[in-house]
Amino acid sequence: WKYTFGGADENSNVLSDTWEWDSATMTWSQLLPAHSPPARGGHAMVYDELRDSLVLFGGYGSDTLGDTWEYQNGEWQLRDCAGPAPRSSHTMVYDSLRGVTVLFGGYDSGVYFGDTWEWDGIAWALVSESGPSPRRDHAMALDRERGRMTLFGGYDNRALADTWEWDGADWTYRDAPGPSPRSYHVLSYDENRALSV
Repeated sequence: WKYTFGGADENSNVLSDTWEWDSATMTWSQLLPAHSPPARGGHAMVYDELRDSLVLFGGYGSDTLGDTWEYQNGEWQLRDCAGPAPRSSHTMVYDSLRGVTVLFGGYDSGVYFGDTWEWDGIAWALVSESGPSPRRDHAMALDRERGRMTLFGGYDNRALADTWEWDGADWTYRDAPGPSPRSYHVLSYDENRALSV
């Protein structure tokens, strides 16, 4: 199963619908939970394997948002907790080796963020304010083989082309040639070849 929530349509109107993709039947089904997060775009969402839930944070609607929601057993629930400042264009990845969701960066009203947060299903914890420079629209993926998150690129008034790794405690810069500077890209981990692509 795969899920999507919200986004913006061709007229830049933000949406608040939840959909589920069934790859066996090759069909989308709209889900109609009793409660849903407000309409938004620029948010991030991951699947928490340990807790069998979707975790959604932030984005923009009429204002920039800083709320945390979880989708479990057919229902969205707002988590009443302190956490990262409101932001959009951030990135989240679920770290299945440590059982936490990792959030980095984002943007709000001219401010770029360079903080790293972790969600354990109960609370957010600020775990680093050093490492990659503040940015938005970057990409991250979990390298399961090495137990590290890989972050590449993004935007901070210019496109970036730097590579960083997060080991759960510290960020390490990797001085390696690679793709040209870019933002709005994606990064994924190929388990068969133990590579981030």
